[in-house]
Amino acid sequence: MTKIKNKSVLITGGAAGIGKMMGLKCLEKGAAKLVIWDINPDALKFLWRLT
Repeated sequence: MTKIKNKSVLITGGAAGIGKMMGLKCLEKGAAKLVIWDINPDALKFLWRLT
């Protein structure tokens, strides 16, 4: 995760587990945009509330 700053990032399966952790880490590293894609709408809603 060295060239994340000011980049757009797409994470599939990102509403929980490793995907969630990677998404949050990308934001910490300066990602300009983060898209989380997941089939679990409840987990996505919960993640939305965290940000």
